[in-house]
Parts: sequence; structure tokens; C-alpha cells
Amino acid sequence: MNMIGGLFQGVGTGEALSLNGQFADDATVATSGGGADVADTIMTFDPTTQGYDKIYYFYNEDGAAAEEANKWIDTDTDAPTDDIVAEGTGGWYRNRSNSSIQITMAGEVPTDPVYQVTLSPGMNFVANPYPAPIAMNGTTFTVNGVVAGGGADVADTIMTFNPTTQGYDKIYYFYNEDGAAAEEANKWIDTDTDAPTTEVIAAGSGFWYRYRGTGTATITFTKPY
Repeated sequence: MNMIGGLFQGVGTGEALSLNGQFADDATVATSGGGADVADTIMTFDPTTQGYDKIYYFYNEDGAAAEEANKWIDTDTDAPTDDIVAEGTGGWYRNRSNSSIQITMAGEVPTDPVYQVTLSPGMNFVANPYPAPIAMNGTTFTVNGVVAGGGADVADTIMTFNPTTQGYDKIYYFYNEDGAAAEEANKWIDTDTDAPTTEVIAAGSGFWYRYRGTGTATITFTKPY
């Protein structure tokens, strides 16, 4: 399992490409198959339903319809998907091979000076929308409406996935309480070190954001280049 993120706009249109247009050269690297239980799979998260939409990479088998061969297929419709991974959104990529692969995403580099993502209560799958790293405690990442607290069990929490360990690194937003060290107040804190995190979100990488509020909040990414 690997977290991926959308970071390109559609070529010439300003709209995100579908997964069948955004991923280039899939036939040379993706493991294809007759279903999501054997083929490479992409799962995108719906914050409204708190569930997944799933697609898989279909092989070019004898008798297969030409429009389905070497395409990403929607498990609900059994047809080539028109789903997108827009900039600022993310998903899971399940690599079925026994080695690392390199996928290629296509599109135009975002030029907007800021990009905003609305957070719903609960879990949200977010991604760095720019093709450059974004620091969690930097000036290019802010959250309007963030819920602060003394630990990851009560505060807004960000979880990044480590594909090597298949586990999570977790940080939470610390409040400015009486007696708190100045360098920790209103910062994202690493749960392993209890210190402000130095973590960055790489280009093309996604992360979980757990929003503890009851309304909505907004992440603002500022263009880092």
C-alpha cells in the first residue's frame, strides 16, 4: 500500500484528468488482472461517506472489449473509470508486484498562488497539490479552524504512511497553553519525539487529516515556488 496524491491539472483545460488519462505508461509497470483482488488497485476516499471508491488495472485478455484492455476499471460499473485524483486530493495505490515500481502522472503544473481543501468532520484524505515539498510547520501550510489540544487523542491529527514499514507517522496540533514551551505552541507536534515536527509532504504524496471539529475547516497550501 502506498499513499499517492494528485498534483497536476488537466492539459489545456484546467480540469483534472481522469485516472485513465493521468497515469502514463501503466501497461509497462502496473500488474493487470481480472479483478481488484489480483490486479494493481487504486482507492480514492469519499469524506462524505467515509468510504472508498475502488478501481483496478484490467489486462488485455482474449475476448476483452478493446475499450477495457489496459485500462483502470471501476469495480461498481465494470467499465473504464472516469474518476479523477485532482490536485490536493489523494488515494491508495496497491502495488501487487514483489518489487518497487515507478508510476508516471501527467498534466499541467498548478500555477495558482494558493490551493484550498475543505475538511469535513472525521477523516479526510488530502495531498500536497504542488510538485514541490510542503513543510507541516512552514509558512506554506496553514489550517483555518484547526482544533488544538494536548495530544493526538483530542487535537487535529495528520498521519503520513510509511510504505517500508506499512505503518503511520503521526503528528497533532498543540495548543498555546499556560506554561507551554514557546517553540511548541501552535505547532504540529511529532507523537514520537514530543517536539515540533520537521516532516514535509513530498510532491505527489497524500496524508490523512483527522478533523475534530463539528463544522468545516480549510487547509491552505501556498505555492512554494
